[in-house]
Amino acid sequence: MRVLSIDWDYFVGCSIRDRIVKFPDSGNERMGIALSSYIWQTRYAACPDIEYIKVRQAELDKLKKIIDANKGEYFFICADSHMHLGEFLLHPDMEEKISKTGLSIVNIDHHHDMFGIGESLNCGNWLNAVKDKYPEAEITWIRNEDSEVDNFVGKDSTLIEDAKLESGYYDAIYLCRSALWSPPHLDKDFGVLNRFLAKRCAYPIFRQEIMNRWDAEYKKEIVRQREDLKQRIEAITKSINSNSDNLQ
Repeated sequence: MRVLSIDWDYFVGCSIRDRIVKFPDSGNERMGIALSSYIWQTRYAACPDIEYIKVRQAELDKLKKIIDANKGEYFFICADSHMHLGEFLLHPDMEEKISKTGLSIVNIDHHHDMFGIGESLNCGNWLNAVKDKYPEAEITWIRNEDSEVDNFVGKDSTLIEDAKLESGYYDAIYLCRSALWSPPHLDKDFGVLNRFLAKRCAYPIFRQEIMNRWDAEYKKEIVRQREDLKQRIEAITKSINSNSDNLQ
C-alpha cells in the first residue's frame, strides 16, 4: 500500500525562527480548534506581521502536478490532525491489505512525526507507532531545509519532486491542516488544495469538516485584542515612568 501524506504546515512560507518566535507554543493538539484558534488570535495581536506570511506556491504547483500524474486512482482522507492517519493505518481492518502489499509512506511535512510513542497516539508520534507495528514499512520524508531532523528514521529529501512515484500510483492520499502549526489567514489556500485533491480521487474515505477560521469576526477580535494589548503596555510604561520619577 502506497500512501502520500501531506501536512499543510510544509507549505507555510516562513523561517524556523518565525515558527519559534511568532507561532503559538505548540502545546497539546487535543485542546481543540476553538482554543487553538483563540491562541492564534493572541499571536496575531502581538505579531501583526504574521499576516504577511504566504504559502509556498511554487511547491504547491509541483504537488498538483504529482497529483495529476496519479491518474485519480487514490482514496482521499482529509482531517485536521495527522494523528488520524495513524489511526487509519493501525486499524485492524488494514492489517490484511498491508500484509499482502507492504507499506510505503511518503510524508510531506515540516515535522517528521517520529517524536517517541508515549501513552496515546498523537500528531507527533503517529509515524513511530506505524513503524513500530510495521517495521518493514518504507518511510520517505519530504521536509523543509530548516526542519528538525533528530530522531528521524528513513529517507529524507528537501525536494518535493521526490514525492513522485516512478512507477504505479498512490493508493491513498491523506491531507491534514494541523491547526496549531498553520496560520489561520492561510486557511483559504488550504481549502483550495483540499478541493483539488477531493475532485481527483477515486472516492473520499473521510473528509472532516474543516472551517475557514479567517472570517470577519475572527479578524475583528484580533483588532480588539491588539488595542487591548496596546493599552496595557501603555499603562505599564506609565507606571514604570511614574515609579522612576518618585525615586529621583
